[in-house]
Amino acid sequence: MAELLNALAVNFEGQEGLRQILLKAPKYGNDDDYADTIFNDVSLDLTRMMAQRLDWQGYPMYILRGGGSGHFFAGMVVGALPDGRKAYEATADGNLSPVQGWISKGQLR
Repeated sequence: MAELLNALAVNFEGQEGLRQILLKAPKYGNDDDYADTIFNDVSLDLTRMMAQRLDWQGYPMYILRGGGSGHFFAGMVVGALPDGRKAYEATADGNLSPVQGWISKGQLR
């Protein structure tokens, strides 16, 4: 974990080997049951937890997907991530979509 946190802090400078391992790891949305199940479980758990909370008007809160271009602007302020994404690159479009540039089974194009 310390090695990963350090690599993220330095935007993978000098850590390309670790970054390549992360890039090859299973990714959500690439027809990989293991990765997709993790995403589904986390998504459902988060939705249930949020529905138990009330907003400032007393209504249940819900998880919504962001707009079609928010990933570009989000990427401008988000540091490196443990999926191998470098700092300040666009995040996945739609916020809950699979990462662009990936195809079936998590292999790079």
